[in-house]
Amino acid sequence: MQVLHRKITGFLFLTLLALIIMITACEQQEIIGANTLTEDDKTILNFLATQGMHAHDISFEDDYVLYEEDAGWDKSFLLEAARGEIQDKTPFDPNPAVTEDLEEETGSRQQGIQVLFRGNAVQSHIVNNIKFFIDPSLAADCGSAWRTATLDAVEEWNDILDSRVNLTRVFSSGSADIIIGSDRAAIMPASHTNIGSIGRGDFSASGRPGRWISINDTADNWSAKKKTMMHEIGHNLGYRHTGTNDGQHIHTTATNPSQSIMHQGSGVPAVFTTDDKRAIRMYYPSSLNAPSISVRRIGSGRVQVTYTNPNNSTKPYFWIRGYRFNNAGNVIGTRTIRAEVNGSGRQTFDWSALGIGNNRFEVRGINLRRDIFSPASLRVSAN
Repeated sequence: MQVLHRKITGFLFLTLLALIIMITACEQQEIIGANTLTEDDKTILNFLATQGMHAHDISFEDDYVLYEEDAGWDKSFLLEAARGEIQDKTPFDPNPAVTEDLEEETGSRQQGIQVLFRGNAVQSHIVNNIKFFIDPSLAADCGSAWRTATLDAVEEWNDILDSRVNLTRVFSSGSADIIIGSDRAAIMPASHTNIGSIGRGDFSASGRPGRWISINDTADNWSAKKKTMMHEIGHNLGYRHTGTNDGQHIHTTATNPSQSIMHQGSGVPAVFTTDDKRAIRMYYPSSLNAPSISVRRIGSGRVQVTYTNPNNSTKPYFWIRGYRFNNAGNVIGTRTIRAEVNGSGRQTFDWSALGIGNNRFEVRGINLRRDIFSPASLRVSAN
């Protein structure tokens, strides 16, 4: 028994020693890995952390930054974004205000494109005419079913009611916004070759759609081809994975919709959910309808403006902007807040310390990216 006890004790000691050595080695490896990061890499990691992303989901591949294995950005773009050097030339407000009191949403960000990182969303005048090219390598390396799945996926995106998104096939890579091919294709950049996932998209940047989508050349038997293509096109339009912390939460949608086309899980059908469609319309509505409003005084120097969205279900607003005018018809104050799309589509604005006078008010609905505005409501006085 003493011999057996010594053997067991010795075995436990050696096992514990081995675990200590393994943990130490892992810690050293992590430290070594951290030391290999350049200052630019650290700047990017810190910036992406502000977007709700975790370092363990990010990897660096030469001049490309990969996120959660199936989409990423050029490193140069992220550096410019991190340094505040990106200038989005889209006129976000066709009626610039004298003052603005903007209340950003501060809730959980589970779906959509980060609102503080609007450069990821495609500009409204580009998203309605996106040209895509299918490289011959897609069918040659991955199988002709992938080409069919791509065309079917595009049709699904184009058929979303009241969405501005429109993709058109072209037969020259030089005229394409998005190039789709095998991960072995010579046309693909290094960032999209020999990928480990089934597909890899390319997040939109600087107001344009992502440039590349590659498919793993070993995925000819993959059973969810159409869903995969719908998903990767979503990345190229800027959408993040659902169920993570890096995307802008679209109010009135589920926090972690497991059947969303942007969910990473297997077994997701190739169908846009109601939440998917709302998220798409929040960024890329085909148009927005003018709200109707009523205005009333609710106390000394205070006015309440209430709007009604006439087509809440199909043409939602993400923001609502109220304008206050003086007697001469000049804007003397605005307030922009998140729209309340809870079925009735109503939101109240309060102006405090409002001077007595014949002030008038109007309201516009705005998409999330703030580059599509509804017509103004009628301009009405407080009663």
